[in-house]
Amino acid sequence: MDAAISAMWLQKGHFDFSRQDSRNTTSLLIRSNLCAVLSLPKDGLEIRRYPVGPQFSHVYWWREGSEDYAEAQFVAAISKDHPVLSLGVSIEKGREDAESMRAGDAMDRRSWDWPRLVIGIADILSDEVPAASKALDASVHVRIWTRKRPDNDRSGWYVRAFSFVDDEWFERHAGRVRVDVEAIVDYLRELDGTLDEWAIVHLARDFSPAEVDGMSPSDVASILMRFNGLRRRLRP
Repeated sequence: MDAAISAMWLQKGHFDFSRQDSRNTTSLLIRSNLCAVLSLPKDGLEIRRYPVGPQFSHVYWWREGSEDYAEAQFVAAISKDHPVLSLGVSIEKGREDAESMRAGDAMDRRSWDWPRLVIGIADILSDEVPAASKALDASVHVRIWTRKRPDNDRSGWYVRAFSFVDDEWFERHAGRVRVDVEAIVDYLRELDGTLDEWAIVHLARDFSPAEVDGMSPSDVASILMRFNGLRRRLRP
C-alpha cells in the first residue's frame, strides 16, 4: 500500500498505516518533506499521534521541540463527527490550578507557546489567517476545544468554532451574523484566565474525502507549510 492519503481513512475515522512499510509511512514521509522545506535534518521534527496505543490514530502532530503540548505544532486531524481532514496548526493551553501544581504538570508560561497566541491573536486573525486563506484559495477554520476536570468525563469537551469565509468571520451554528475579530480575541483572553481548564486551538483548512483521496505526503507538507508563518510567529 502506498503512502498517499486515502479517502477511506476519513470514512472510517482514522489513519491506517498498517499495510505500509514502517520505514516510510505517510507520517514519516510528511516529516521528510517538511524538514526538507524547513532546512532541518531529516528527523528534525518530532512526530506524535493520538491515541498513542493502537496503530489507528486520528491525530498526528509534527513539532521541532521535545516537550509535549508546549509547542505550536503542525497538525493533521480526522474529525470524530464527519469524514473531514483538517490540516494546519495546533496550540494548547495547559492547566495552572492547585492540583496541576501539586502534580508537577502545570503549564509553564515561560516555555509554552500559548501566551504568545493570546498576545498575538488579534493580528493572527486579521493578518495571518487571511494570508493562509488566500494562499490556499479556501476558507480557514478556528476550532477551540476546552475541558474542565475531571479528565475521565468523555463528554467534557466544549467546542466553539469560527470560519473565515469571503473575508469575513462567522461563528459556526450561530446564525448568519458576521463575528468581529475582537469577539474571538475576547474569548481566548477569557480562557487564558481560567486556571482549571485545558484548551486546544486548531487553525486549519478542511478537506473532504474527494479532495484528499490520493493526496501525496508532499502535497500534505505543502499545505501545512501555508501555516508555517503562523507557527513561527508563536515560537520563541
